[in-house]
Amino acid sequence: MKIPVVVGECSGCCRCLMVCPTGAAGPVSPKSVVVEKCTGCGKCVRVCPDKGRVMREV
Repeated sequence: MKIPVVVGECSGCCRCLMVCPTGAAGPVSPKSVVVEKCTGCGKCVRVCPDKGRVMREV
C-alpha cells in the first residue's frame, strides 16, 4: 500500500487535513500521517500547494 510521505517543504496550510476523508493526515502536525487510518487515496498529495508530499510504498 502507498501512503503520503512529506519529502519537501510544508508551509503548514493544513489543506491536507481538510481533504483527508479518514482524518489520517496531520492529527499531530501537518507533516504527520496515521498509517492505520490512511487509505492511500492521495487527496492530500494532490491538494498540497508546496508539492511537499509524495506517495510511497510502505
